[in-house]
Amino acid sequence: MRLTLREWIVVAVASLVCSALVGVNAWYQRTQAQRIATVDARAVLQAKHRQVSELLVKKDISDEERKAAVESAAGYPAKVDQAVEAVRARCRCVLVARSLVVAGAGIDDYTAEVLDQLRAELGR
Repeated sequence: MRLTLREWIVVAVASLVCSALVGVNAWYQRTQAQRIATVDARAVLQAKHRQVSELLVKKDISDEERKAAVESAAGYPAKVDQAVEAVRARCRCVLVARSLVVAGAGIDDYTAEVLDQLRAELGR
């Protein structure tokens, strides 16, 4: 099967258009700066610390409840990682600890969203 001149031209034009689209996409991806936002890691960790501390100082708490509170605190860092990743995926940005930002007025803060995600995951 031989291609006619017209078919060769159609194939060539389609190849050029596809190549141009690939090139434009590559250029666009390189030129887009990644958005940066912050999370206050201290506030996220203090929320769990405060919750566990309030449980442990209660006088009418059983040993089983104390043990459960301590065990829930031990698994908290993994839950924080999951919550941060879920928020990062939604905002499509790089999340950094707020304490690491030296200067940068106007940087979005996602601490509240991370805490909301944790409450949703932990059922509170």
